[in-house]
Amino acid sequence: MQPPKQAPRPGITVPQMTGSQETMVYFFGETVEKIGPKKYKITKGGFSACVQPTPRWDMSATTIILSLDHYTLLKNA
Repeated sequence: MQPPKQAPRPGITVPQMTGSQETMVYFFGETVEKIGPKKYKITKGGFSACVQPTPRWDMSATTIILSLDHYTLLKNA
């Protein structure tokens, strides 16, 4: 049984399946700019894959290049 499909919302993305579960990535920032099909530049913000109401962890930096399914580059983390 597959989990229900979710409609895309700003600041939340659902990348491809990893193993048997979908990976949710939440990101936030002063500015969030889409610079490619699956690539974002976040200024003064952060991201987390923790889905609890109060995330147990997140990573923040002055500049983040978030490339879904590949890598994340943080400056001044």
